[in-house]
Amino acid sequence: MPEYIEEFMEQFLDGIIYINLPYIDLMNGLGPNAVIQMINSYPDCGFIWNAHGLAELPEKIPNLLMCDNINQHDILAQPQIKAFLNHGDSFSLQDAIYYAVPLIVLPLILEEFNNAQRIKERELGVVLTPSEFTLDSFIKPLKSVLNDATYTDALYQAQIKFRNRQQRPVELAIWHAEQLISEPQMYKYLAQPDTVGQNYFVIHSLDILILPLFVLITFVLNLVYLIYQIYEGYKLEKVPKKLSEKQKKLIKDKKNSKTNVPKKEEAGETTIGAAESKDSLKPKDE
Repeated sequence: MPEYIEEFMEQFLDGIIYINLPYIDLMNGLGPNAVIQMINSYPDCGFIWNAHGLAELPEKIPNLLMCDNINQHDILAQPQIKAFLNHGDSFSLQDAIYYAVPLIVLPLILEEFNNAQRIKERELGVVLTPSEFTLDSFIKPLKSVLNDATYTDALYQAQIKFRNRQQRPVELAIWHAEQLISEPQMYKYLAQPDTVGQNYFVIHSLDILILPLFVLITFVLNLVYLIYQIYEGYKLEKVPKKLSEKQKKLIKDKKNSKTNVPKKEEAGETTIGAAESKDSLKPKDE
């Protein structure tokens, strides 16, 4: 542990809160401001903030120590640590359980949401919801973690189970590695995927894609056919219709009948006018 960190821890008798939130900038600018507001709300507590991954460092605050690339194990192993703010990644969760440090988790990516659900179920800490995140989101959870003994009791039980295993995880990993070295034929069955014995059709999930592919092809064909029908109808409207000889003869007869009627009427009128003129020329009887 560096001396400047030890000197900082000795200044705060109410405890130290360790912060490791490398993706806090993803909260649309609210994340760093929410952390700073929490720090200002607890002036009697010291805060050690791992600055790795931060786009911009905050201004200097008396109860805040900014560090970069510090050893997380060395920090969490100190008895002054009262809470641990992180995103809920698997390694941070294991470290917190091993040293029995209550958690405040803000999950954002990958397995963090699953780990956050496990933390909530086992009462190992407080889980924040990203969709409901505000500037005051860290203040109340930190108060709960510092004052509620439920979280520390649950962590002590988890710590005992985690540490008192029959075999350490490193020893278990070494045993499996030695088994594979001594019996290399085991690797063939352990590393062989289940898809090796399946055919090409099943391996690439083509049996599942048949139905949506059939629906898509049917839709495209119907769309093409509809466009073709619309185009043909539009083309028929533009092309003039060809008349048969019988239809042409009927149209011609109708035209002739219409033109002959006025001529007959004009002829009748001329004959009547001629008769009247003859009558007018005859001498009147005395």
